[in-house]
Amino acid sequence: FYSAIIIIGTALMCIVPPLTLDRTFEQGYYINMIIYAIIAILLVYKLFALTKENSIVRNKLLVQSYTDELTQVKNRRALDKYIRENVLTDHENRPIIILCDIDCFKMINDTYGHTVGDSCLKILSEELIQEFGYDSIFRFGGDEFIIFSKNSIDETAKSLVKINEILLEKIKLSSLSS
Repeated sequence: FYSAIIIIGTALMCIVPPLTLDRTFEQGYYINMIIYAIIAILLVYKLFALTKENSIVRNKLLVQSYTDELTQVKNRRALDKYIRENVLTDHENRPIIILCDIDCFKMINDTYGHTVGDSCLKILSEELIQEFGYDSIFRFGGDEFIIFSKNSIDETAKSLVKINEILLEKIKLSSLSS
């Protein structure tokens, strides 16, 4: 749309001078200046629209670059940034750091297939997020997750036991329904 207006405006610039031959130079000059101003306004408007669109796309890409595609938790790149910006700088409020993985995950993938393995990872990540919060969970790789807990050791241990029980119950229910 804007490109068409700019092309039409440019064409008018070529047509207007011949139409103004019977007028004074000053009248043709003012008509040309009005057309130039309209084109400039449209160009500035389009530039602002493109800048806003670029900013939205940039923010989406930034979120994608810090998010694990499968589990939708933060990824290893986000973990590195989190450690640099939070753990290494805040000496007073050091969190408990937990490395969590699924026992025998390779066997799950080999026996039941990668679709079931992916489902296990998604379920685990959902439970971790629910218990510890989105900003505290990072997928380190494969079936490994890093958890930063600001709770006490006892509360953190209770949360992990609770998650384990929930996952075992979900596995039991899914095996009964198969």
